[in-house]
Amino acid sequence: MAALAEYLDILNVMSYDYHGPWDPFTGHVAPMYISPLDQEHGDGYEYYSVNYTIHHFLAGGVPARKIALGLPIYGQGFTLSDPTQSGLYAPAPQPMSACRYTGTSGFCGFAEICVMLQDGGWTTVTDPDQHAVYSYKGDVWVGY
Repeated sequence: MAALAEYLDILNVMSYDYHGPWDPFTGHVAPMYISPLDQEHGDGYEYYSVNYTIHHFLAGGVPARKIALGLPIYGQGFTLSDPTQSGLYAPAPQPMSACRYTGTSGFCGFAEICVMLQDGGWTTVTDPDQHAVYSYKGDVWVGY
């Protein structure tokens, strides 16, 4: 990484899609930090955070001044197997239905999420470990 950084002015670090509807459970699209649940699930999830990613580049010799951090302005959504289980790593074998404008299952633009939340009935959670926000209503869960 350090050798590459020598020749580049900027490294665009895309820090999103850590979790999405390809997972069989809920997970945040771009968690700032890991949670104890990430460590419990293993399989590399303990590395799925913006904090880890940026520190990995810094430890690899990339100067901080050359890192451009890319963050999502969209959410990844899931359909919960059981609406009473609505936290991180809740069973969710399917993506949420497509949003009106993005038209892709499991994916909603931030403006679409804002409109959904304005409709009411949503519970919004800021995870204290990941410093990440997600909302759920019925069997729909979306992290953004």
